Amino acid sequence: MDDFEKELKIGFLQEAEQLLTDTEQCFLELETNAEDASLLEKIFRLAHNLKGSSKAVGFDSMGQFTHEFESLLLKIKNKDITSTTGVLNLLLRCNDHLKQMVGALTADLEAKVDSSSLMSEIEAASRGELVEAPSEPEAEAVTEPEAEALEEAAEEIAHQEAESIPSADAFAEPPADVPAPSSNEDVGAMLAAQTSLSIEEQFLRAQQEFESKPQTSEPTPVAAPEPVATVAASTPPPVAAAAVTPTSDTAAQKKSTTPPADDSIRVSLSRLEKLLNYVGEMVILQSVLKEQSGAFQTLTLRKTVQQLGKVTKEVQDISMSLRMVPVKQTFQKMQRIVRDTAQMLNKKVNLQLQGEETELDKTVLEHLGDPLVHIIRNAVDHGIENAELRKQRGKPEQGTVNLRAFHEGGRLVIEIKDDGGGIPGEILHKKAIEKGILKPGAPYSEKEAIHLIFHPGFSTKSQVTEVSGRGVGMDVVKTNIERLSGEVQIQTKLGEGTTFRILLPLTLAIIDGMVIRTGKERFIIPLGHVHETLQASSYQLEYATGVGEVLNLRGENLVVYRLDRMVGQKSQVEDGKGIAIVVRTQERPFAVLVDDIIGQSQIVIKQLGTELAHMKGYSGSAILGDGRPALILEVAELIKKYDIKTKPEPTAPRRTA
Repeated sequence: MDDFEKELKIGFLQEAEQLLTDTEQCFLELETNAEDASLLEKIFRLAHNLKGSSKAVGFDSMGQFTHEFESLLLKIKNKDITSTTGVLNLLLRCNDHLKQMVGALTADLEAKVDSSSLMSEIEAASRGELVEAPSEPEAEAVTEPEAEALEEAAEEIAHQEAESIPSADAFAEPPADVPAPSSNEDVGAMLAAQTSLSIEEQFLRAQQEFESKPQTSEPTPVAAPEPVATVAASTPPPVAAAAVTPTSDTAAQKKSTTPPADDSIRVSLSRLEKLLNYVGEMVILQSVLKEQSGAFQTLTLRKTVQQLGKVTKEVQDISMSLRMVPVKQTFQKMQRIVRDTAQMLNKKVNLQLQGEETELDKTVLEHLGDPLVHIIRNAVDHGIENAELRKQRGKPEQGTVNLRAFHEGGRLVIEIKDDGGGIPGEILHKKAIEKGILKPGAPYSEKEAIHLIFHPGFSTKSQVTEVSGRGVGMDVVKTNIERLSGEVQIQTKLGEGTTFRILLPLTLAIIDGMVIRTGKERFIIPLGHVHETLQASSYQLEYATGVGEVLNLRGENLVVYRLDRMVGQKSQVEDGKGIAIVVRTQERPFAVLVDDIIGQSQIVIKQLGTELAHMKGYSGSAILGDGRPALILEVAELIKKYDIKTKPEPTAPRRTA
């Protein structure tokens, strides 16, 4: 197999993955709109394209399978076969099988996948002899220990593949083919030559030079293709949230309202990551330059540094936007989850999607899938009542789950809302006592009872089913969301339904941070965690029995944690002169006492090394304007560690004057 043939096959597999995703969505729409002729035409066209392209690049087994697949679709299109639930289940399983084939061929271009069983079912369905089969995918079920092992393996691979951001020294050496400037005139000439081209022209020129390099004639082993991202030539503004429930709009109306598509190119993710690494390094150097320029009185230098800061910010925003992808594909996958779960539980559930075009960092989006699956399956299983109970409560037989995404306060919010029975806090509390999670007679609030669902091993189901009962789902949700520096909020009302709100940062690469000082060390707190700051006067600080130190803030008592004790530093300010940082992102708001607030700036996150990765309470590090590092605090984790290990008690209580 020569390099050209490999390139063709890899390109086909990348396109086939998107084709199959589109086909699956068409099947799901067909289930609710079986008479839509244009939908059947689109499905048939996608299948025909897949068949022709697979044979053209040499994947004969896939071509043979898609030929039988297409024949069945043709009979449905010509109304020789009715698209019953059983037929649609078979079509979806065929689509899943093709996805498995694409995955296997991506890993090994010579892989063979057995399709004989499904082809027999297709032939039987074509003759009208379909045997009803379960709607579950053909893949074997994964047990809980296996799932945990797969998750650990995936995390380990991701950790090993992560590239560190290059140091500032990397900018010191120019490329080998670029002569070093010998004078200021040479520097000016070089800058003039570079800035005479637009950014787009420079990018295209660099790409042409890269592609024009001769390839080595030595054979290379077949490997999985590099992940790619489609980068639009111009970034469109965010699209307003809109429901995706199929409507009866005519094709002409759809054409008139559809904006022209932007031209795009495919760029490997490794290139994007490398670009972002250097942009991050540029942000750090610009901060260093800004701080150092304060020592000089030259007006021209200050103006230049100020202008450089603006340009750096623009480059940073554009670079970050290249990683932003719509949540559409992840949202659409949830339609299949709702359909299969509802069928398994013999319920009728409709999923409504809103804000599919809302964009999120690809790294964050990749870790969002599992939490969404758990929450949505729980909404169908625990939230939506069966048809008889819904009738008794005056509700329609078909339940509704609404999945919505939108931006709020610089963060992405994802809402999962159902019109089910709500979460009974009293039942959760009793179940927690039965399981030994809570002690009998312990006081609790309704909010605390509801958040018991996030406790490891907690489940209200007495028997384990294929859908739920193991008590690991919601624990995974909370853990995964907190790893992304996000939070989960719950709003519920008995008899009316429940809303889960997932709040996430838009990106994990560069954040707005507050630089604080405790003792002789500086730390960074993500600005999204800071609700407000104030000077904690001594008359506001009290001690409460069984709680410890509290801050009286406008009549509200907030538990106080002193950062110097948590990080092993000695405070350098007297009591009553420290700064209280109020955090309200957790179930219970609290305050953290620090010595001083140095300022606010954009922070380029650098991952901790292997020798520090085990430390709880620190999400990474950053280089500040003076070139020195500082740790980024994960305040909630730090407090958990602080509460368990130290639990400091006051030696002498202070009272207010």
